[in-house]
Amino acid sequence: MRIANYLIGALAASSILLIAPTAAGAPFTYEFTVTATSGPLTGASSTGFFSYDSSGLTPNVFIFETGLLTALNFTWDGVTYNATTANDAFIAVDSTGALSSIMFGDNCTSSGCNVTGPGQWSVVLNISDFAYQPSVGVEGFGTVTYAQVPEPATFTLLALGGSCLAAVVARRARFTGELSGR
Repeated sequence: MRIANYLIGALAASSILLIAPTAAGAPFTYEFTVTATSGPLTGASSTGFFSYDSSGLTPNVFIFETGLLTALNFTWDGVTYNATTANDAFIAVDSTGALSSIMFGDNCTSSGCNVTGPGQWSVVLNISDFAYQPSVGVEGFGTVTYAQVPEPATFTLLALGGSCLAAVVARRARFTGELSGR
C-alpha cells in the first residue's frame, strides 16, 4: 500500500508541474497559420512556427528591435523564410515569459513592418493580422491563428504521470484479485 501511496504522490506532483506556468527565461515555440482573406491569394493558407528565448525580455514591456526570433520556418507564396531571412519588429511577454504580442515579417525595422513591394509579408499576432504582397499582384490581407507548442519536458511529465497511474491501477487490480481469491 505504501508503494501505491508513493505513486499517487508522484502522479500528483507531476500533475502540478504540468499545469504550473513555465519559468521565465525559457525558450518558447509557437505554431501559426495564416489565411489570406483578400487580395490575389484569397483563400491561400500556410502554417509555420517560430521560437524565441525570453531570458532577455522584460515582462509586460514591448521590445522594439530585430533579431528576437531564435527560429522561424514559414513558407508563403512559394518562398520559405527562416530567422535569418525574416526579421521582427517588436515582442512583448507576460510575467511567465509567454508571448503577449509580436510582429515579424521580411521588411521590418524597430519602428514596425511594411509591405511595400512584391514578395513581402508581415504578421502581427496580438491583433491576428497578416499582410502580404505576392510577387505579382496587389497587397492582400488575412488572419493569423497561433498556439504555443508544449516543450519536451511537458511530454516527459505527462509520460511519467501516465506510467505512475498505470502502476497504481495494476497494483489495485492485483490486490483486489488476491482478496477475492482469484
